[in-house]
Amino acid sequence: MYSLQDLQMQPQSAFRVVATLQDLIASDEDAIYWVDPPENKKGFLQDVGRGAYIYKLHNAVFYPDKALCPSPDHTVPAEFPILKSNLKFKADGASLLLTQAGDIFSESFKWNKLVPAVLASKEFRRPLFGSLPDIVEDVADPSFFCEFFTSHFGHVLIDMLGRFWPLTMPEVSDFLKMNFVGSGWLGFRNGNLAAGPNFFYDVMSACGIDQNKLVCIAKPTRFSVLYVPSRIAPYFNSTGPRYHALMRKIGLKIAGENPIETCQKVFLSRSKLGPGKRALCVETEILVEDLFAKRGFDIVHPQDFSLAEQIAKVRDAKWLAGLVGSQMHLAVFSHVSAPKMFRIAPTFHRVFWDIPIMQSLGGNLHDFVAADFGLGAEHDQPWGPKNRSWDISPADLHRLDQEISHWLET
Repeated sequence: MYSLQDLQMQPQSAFRVVATLQDLIASDEDAIYWVDPPENKKGFLQDVGRGAYIYKLHNAVFYPDKALCPSPDHTVPAEFPILKSNLKFKADGASLLLTQAGDIFSESFKWNKLVPAVLASKEFRRPLFGSLPDIVEDVADPSFFCEFFTSHFGHVLIDMLGRFWPLTMPEVSDFLKMNFVGSGWLGFRNGNLAAGPNFFYDVMSACGIDQNKLVCIAKPTRFSVLYVPSRIAPYFNSTGPRYHALMRKIGLKIAGENPIETCQKVFLSRSKLGPGKRALCVETEILVEDLFAKRGFDIVHPQDFSLAEQIAKVRDAKWLAGLVGSQMHLAVFSHVSAPKMFRIAPTFHRVFWDIPIMQSLGGNLHDFVAADFGLGAEHDQPWGPKNRSWDISPADLHRLDQEISHWLET
């Protein structure tokens, strides 16, 4: 375990390191409070999403993605060739955060892996973004950096909440006095946080956040004081006690202590979602449902239930199954020790986000990958076409039947 002195000397900790949250709040200079210091140097230097820490920035400037325009020639320093093929700032909702010294804050980008953590010097700003727009607004009151807001169910659970873990700390009241700021992403690109789905406000309320303190930033804004927690969420391949403490808090606030009558075996279906949305052909999914139903699985259509009912139905399930999709992320609310997940996915959409969820719960995930019957070989890749239906061949259905039995027996 690194000492505070060790951390102070690391390139990612150019800020003053303080010993307590109260020291951070009292600091009149840029500082960092390590809640959970990293276990080793590799974890610290290579993956800034794994530690639990909170930055305090003074006079930081936040540029939401709508205010940014990537440099036309996309010229990139030779030291970072990965950027040449991955400049997706606009498409991926990547905003920019600058320190008061004008440096790129190392956790500015939503897809952190696209930009090395050490890329924190203003010499890289012009190659990436050209000239930056003028600052439009100044915020004097201390603010809590959420990074972004979305009304997409899956992304709320696996990445939007990634910076909310400090709300489980004993000093939570210090944060709840602040405004919670971020840009608008999927579902909130218009900046209107008052027009979201009910589950979004249920989750915010469960975190203890007053809806009136949610502020969507649409213009370049300078913050007198900005608290920036590290990202801890499946989307960034970093989960653990802090993330699960937050999800348990949310689950208990929304669904209460007493579970509804449920089954230890639950299949989360997508067959009522209609065509598209990476959906298995409905007729085939019904055949798949039958394979699980005959083995005692409760077939659950999440959209037919409130979020409280969804949480209650999955949190005591020992075996959880379904097609790849947002409904599988409900596993974050599990209270079961070492749960098991069986996930069915086409080759073009084998996302990893459920893997860290299950690993951090002490469980495991079994992926059944279908051969995309009816699709061409060009779709045989982890990230393929969105919003299209797919199918499973008769041979794969037979193989699926056998794999389910093997999964239940092991």
